[in-house]
Amino acid sequence: MAVAKKNATQKLADQLAEQKKKAEAAAIPSKLGNTRIIKIHKGKEDEYELMLRYPGTQIAMEILDDCMKPGEQGYFRSVFMNDVISNNVIVQPVIKSVAFFDEHPGLIEACDEIMDFIAQFLND
Repeated sequence: MAVAKKNATQKLADQLAEQKKKAEAAAIPSKLGNTRIIKIHKGKEDEYELMLRYPGTQIAMEILDDCMKPGEQGYFRSVFMNDVISNNVIVQPVIKSVAFFDEHPGLIEACDEIMDFIAQFLND
């Protein structure tokens, strides 16, 4: 009985060591702070750029969770953009509120591009 228990304990220890080894091998460089420049109204006379910064997994998940429509597809763009702005996902130009888009075209386009940016980092 004691030998069987020792063998089971050793087997479990070996499995845990193997899992730890695989987890360490799967580690990637931190995504926090990665940037991308997106173009809004690309190719049009009023084209402009937004520089985005990935806020990290925790904040990115909170941004997405906050804006999702329960039981539906899609998201609340107003909640999404307010969270994006308050968490400094857009680093250039400095945007203090959604009112920026009163004088700049492409709010829906910007929302969708930023959503794709965040989702890509959560999936990669």
